[in-house]
Amino acid sequence: VSLLVDLVCIGCLCVAHRDNSWLGEPDSITRCLDVVPKIIVGNVTFNVVYNTMFSLFYSQACQMDTRFAGRQLSGAFFNLGDAFPVIILTPLLERFIVPAAEKLLRREVTSNMKVLTGISVAIASQLVAAGLEYSRRTAEVLPIPSNCAPLGPDGHVRMSAMSAFFMVLPYALVGIGEVLVNPVLWHVAYTADPTMKSVMQAFCQFAMGGLPNAISAALTQATKNWTPNNLNDGNLPMVYVVNVIFCLAGCAVYVLVTRKSGSKGNEWLSSEDSGEETSDSEMQ
Repeated sequence: VSLLVDLVCIGCLCVAHRDNSWLGEPDSITRCLDVVPKIIVGNVTFNVVYNTMFSLFYSQACQMDTRFAGRQLSGAFFNLGDAFPVIILTPLLERFIVPAAEKLLRREVTSNMKVLTGISVAIASQLVAAGLEYSRRTAEVLPIPSNCAPLGPDGHVRMSAMSAFFMVLPYALVGIGEVLVNPVLWHVAYTADPTMKSVMQAFCQFAMGGLPNAISAALTQATKNWTPNNLNDGNLPMVYVVNVIFCLAGCAVYVLVTRKSGSKGNEWLSSEDSGEETSDSEMQ
């Protein structure tokens, strides 16, 4: 029920502000409301997957072989797989990757293209994690309790004979998606109107944290039977499939809300980003 209420509330906001001509002449308020659907849908779609790093990925890593140099690592250690791509890819993206993509496509890479690419990479992280989970379930269960796994009747759940370092890959994919999505949506919020920057940054933070957390909590409750304390007794790959379906639906909605009825897709042309960057000077 809570999931349905969350989605209905988000849908109402997007429908109400997809076209703000009903509010009268454009002003600071309407310019900010114009980007509300884009900020909400982009953030919710990506960050629901982002949240799996702290729940599903962690639980999965803890039931794999976390030993390194004779000691067990915490499942949270593998979250470094998310941090390194953010640090390494950020400068490379703007200096090399985006210019190369523009040469290949013979057009400017727009913010919408970056967001959808980032969400697509996040979807790939779920598919990779599902594949790793199938491999883990077929591996031998070692007689070694995992210190970061849940407690069962006989102590901590036993780890499987598959290295937890494989989890670096899905973590890294989420990190790549993070570089493509989060800064872009911050930029959209910041450039909506020069007089409303602080308000829009606060709203973007809410859309990036509060809304996705509510959806994630509802999805966790809905799929809890697939994620028991011992993942060998559940069906974790199906939870990843649910996340993929959610993201695909989110991508479709994102395309819908960013293609205004009267624009005939102009927001997807190269002029979009340049318009955002010059909005401050034009309004002052």
